[in-house]
Amino acid sequence: MSSIQLFSQDTKAIELQKYWISKAQQDLHTNNVWGAFCQYYFAYEMAPDNEEGKNSLELADSLRTILRTDLKHRLKGVWKIHVFGRIKSENDRAHYTRLGKFLKISDDSIVFFKRRTDLKSNNFKSKQAIKFCDLETMLPVYNDIIHSNGNIWNYHVEENGEVLRITDSGELLGDKSRSEIISHPSGYTYKRIR
Repeated sequence: MSSIQLFSQDTKAIELQKYWISKAQQDLHTNNVWGAFCQYYFAYEMAPDNEEGKNSLELADSLRTILRTDLKHRLKGVWKIHVFGRIKSENDRAHYTRLGKFLKISDDSIVFFKRRTDLKSNNFKSKQAIKFCDLETMLPVYNDIIHSNGNIWNYHVEENGEVLRITDSGELLGDKSRSEIISHPSGYTYKRIR
């Protein structure tokens, strides 16, 4: 009985894998790179050891590289934090100054500033290289960036290119593991000023 059940599970995994590959190809046809990246990753997860699984992982990794290149291009510029409502307490103030009120992002680094005048004098609060996190999460991601203190932040630029959302995504737990914040991550919204 258990060999029939295992065969049935394997058949179901292969069917799901074919479904995700088909969805990925449709997404590529409509130039939805993000969708194709996710679908290929799901296809890999269904049966990672078969040929289609290995090919799906290679395709997902290639699309991740494309998505990261595009993200770095979209991140470039100067951003100012957007505060929703009034700052009412020291906790609010500490929250909104945690990263920096202003960000200047280039191809390879993120520079955090406390004040607008610091931008002109290049008197930055902190600076770090853009280093993407490749450790797996429950869902495929390409835009998690590791900060120098080991915190992992998810960077997302809205479609219009004028709004940047940075959400706390977890932290490194070692060389090969990380935590993941799934529900109610804290975060920040920035608006492009240059």
